[in-house]
Amino acid sequence: MKKKYFIISLVLIVFSCTRTKILTKEEVTEAIEYTSLDTALQQNHKEVFRLNLSDKELSKLPEEVLKFKYLQVLVLKRNNFEIFPEKVLKLKNLQILELGQNKLKSIPSSIEKLKNLKVLTIDINKIESLPEEIGNLKKMKYLNMDVNKISELPESMKNFTDMRTFVMRSNRLKTIYHVVKHMPKLELLWIYNNPIKNEELDSIINFCSDSTNIDMKKQPEFFRPEGKPILINMDKSKKEEDKK
Repeated sequence: MKKKYFIISLVLIVFSCTRTKILTKEEVTEAIEYTSLDTALQQNHKEVFRLNLSDKELSKLPEEVLKFKYLQVLVLKRNNFEIFPEKVLKLKNLQILELGQNKLKSIPSSIEKLKNLKVLTIDINKIESLPEEIGNLKKMKYLNMDVNKISELPESMKNFTDMRTFVMRSNRLKTIYHVVKHMPKLELLWIYNNPIKNEELDSIINFCSDSTNIDMKKQPEFFRPEGKPILINMDKSKKEEDKK
């Protein structure tokens, strides 16, 4: 009997040590943001949820960052990363990862390991393609990949059914509708400066105009290749009145 209780107790201890600690959106917002790695290391590692290491001239992720096992937000903007810092894949609780304004050339297929990721910014890099596995990040709500060299969106992105904001200006995309049409909760779409055909744009506009889930206050802007803006006035309250 004692042996049985010992085994149960051991299992509970292991579970408590390995379980994740995911904060709500409000809790993440209220958490302290540390902008110094040294300062963060002086805290209780289990209580460090937000770390901002922007503008640190980093080309590799410091090993010490992995001590923050409950880290939810990691900001690495404006550094010197040429290779995606795959060490971040060990941060299983990560919800927000910002890698904008670096020198990245690719995103590894192993990014799918960040199962809790909701926000990813990889804008102003040198990325030419995205891995098919990125579509396995099914909790994604916000993706910014502005100013890269991406010419095609993986079919797997149709799994981003919870996407709210999709930003992909100044790339080489010719078609995006095959992905966008699977985003019923889309609120904001920026596609300026891509070689997208007018027929494709019309399909996107019709899709968004018919959506009843869009936050109409944000008034998404759609740009044709020549730069002429098409402003869609999607007033949700007006739509609901029209249905009555």
